[in-house]
Amino acid sequence: MFETFYNETIRNTVIGFGSLFNEIYVSRKDSSGNETSRFKVPVTYAAKEKFIRMLNEYSGLKGTANERDIATILPRIGFNIESMNYDAERKRNTLSKRFSASSNSNQIKSEFAEVPYSIDFFLTIASRTMEDGLQIVEQILAYFTPEF
Repeated sequence: MFETFYNETIRNTVIGFGSLFNEIYVSRKDSSGNETSRFKVPVTYAAKEKFIRMLNEYSGLKGTANERDIATILPRIGFNIESMNYDAERKRNTLSKRFSASSNSNQIKSEFAEVPYSIDFFLTIASRTMEDGLQIVEQILAYFTPEF
């Protein structure tokens, strides 16, 4: 009845969203204001609960985790898909078709109009210190408009 197809549209959307946060750095400074270290914040596709579980499991394995052990895990950015909703406002007529000519053959391919969905992502920032968290948030808010 229907052909099986997989265009990787949702997968590419997730990758695109995650790549927005690839170039976020945190710098640590000493008391005189000189930069002592600078590192890239890792981005993972994970929910906030996974961070908490990871910290709990890590401290359980080491007995009592000290600050240096936690510093190897944090700061970290995580994101996941919160919801996928049909967007009726962007819907076009379903019966309208798009046509494209194949470059290697003399065939003309057609496909029906796509069905619009809005994908909501949830971004989590976990950091050991408030200074690290504020550096991360400040680099993100420059590109996004906050929403209540």
